[in-house]
Amino acid sequence: MRFLEAENVSKHFGGVAALSNVSFHVDKGEIVGLIGPNGAGKTTLFNVICCVYPPDSGIIKLNGSKITGLKPHHICKGGIARTFQITKSFGNMSVRENIMIGSLFGKESHGSLRIAGEESRQLMEFTGLIGKAGIPAGSLISADARRLELARALAAKPEILLLDEVMAGLNPSEVGEAMKLIQRLRNEMGITIFMVEHIMKSVMGVSDRIIVLESGRQIAGGTPKEVSENPAVIEAYLGEVRET
Repeated sequence: MRFLEAENVSKHFGGVAALSNVSFHVDKGEIVGLIGPNGAGKTTLFNVICCVYPPDSGIIKLNGSKITGLKPHHICKGGIARTFQITKSFGNMSVRENIMIGSLFGKESHGSLRIAGEESRQLMEFTGLIGKAGIPAGSLISADARRLELARALAAKPEILLLDEVMAGLNPSEVGEAMKLIQRLRNEMGITIFMVEHIMKSVMGVSDRIIVLESGRQIAGGTPKEVSENPAVIEAYLGEVRET
């Protein structure tokens, strides 16, 4: 079932086309990777989906309903949550308090501090942050800051989670743990995943399908194997096409 869809989405900043007629879909229960060279438009696409930026043309649909033009908090309450390429915690608040914010203002917000506290404890256990509950978020090391981004997004109870370079800055061991965690999100929690990632081994290893952008245009899509063998993708990343 098509869960998240984009139809001919374009976005310009001045004379620069950040996105040009991009169309894609993410099915419910999938893990879909979004890759491309720096400046390809990946984070811009996430921002358009989440209504941080309105598209110049085209529409975004969630569960068949148009969401283009809504406010970002309405997008969150509709079931879309995200992490950010640059972590955006409330630095002076504790890890627990940061996660509680997601619980209090997400899809199924209830206004109860007690419930939010219990949900934050469960998510700290799930993401490996349970021993850091009272630490100010601004003092976390990179790996833990990434875990906090994820836990706060999960507290919003999303149906689909947009992960923007959630493995950036992690060492190989931490990358492996992150890959397992992403698979658990889908397999155990039933969350659909749409992820931007530059670590090719990781995104290829966890994704059912891959979408490729270059200079704001979609140049390829398919299984990890199909995409890795696509001449247009090879050229975009390496500047040359392999002989076959």
